[in-house]
Amino acid sequence: MFHTVAEKFRALVRRVLMLFARLFGKEPTDEAYNGALQFIRFLLVGLTGTVVQVGVYYLLVFNFGDAHYLWWNTIAYCASIVDLYFWNREVVFRGNKTNFGTFLRFCSCYGVTYVLQQTLLLLFVDALHISHFIAPLMAMFLSTPVSFTLNKVFTFRDQKKEGSA
Repeated sequence: MFHTVAEKFRALVRRVLMLFARLFGKEPTDEAYNGALQFIRFLLVGLTGTVVQVGVYYLLVFNFGDAHYLWWNTIAYCASIVDLYFWNREVVFRGNKTNFGTFLRFCSCYGVTYVLQQTLLLLFVDALHISHFIAPLMAMFLSTPVSFTLNKVFTFRDQKKEGSA
């Protein structure tokens, strides 16, 4: 049953990609299709990190108050990085050789994303007066494409093409 659902999902992705490609007067390539599937897997895996991050964040806010929401977000973000590394390595960028260096590059990418999220969180909560319950979700949504691009290009790059093992 799962195989049937997965095949239907892949067919749907291919149809949507073809629609978008034709809107822009291009022919969809296999590379674009594989990239779209990879991004969708990244989004789905990202849901696990979101659940971890939001769960830990809300747990801290409800137990210790919202006065230190940036610290709570930092702790929650670190917890989600461990979850995301495992799932990205196994599901999104599988087949790429990983080692401690890969983990350090992964943390570096998420360091950049962290700075972006914290900046957005400050902007949303302190400057725009958006709820500290909604603002982290908005910051995550806006930083996701940056995170995907950094991880694809820097963390899980295809090392075979570079000539290294």
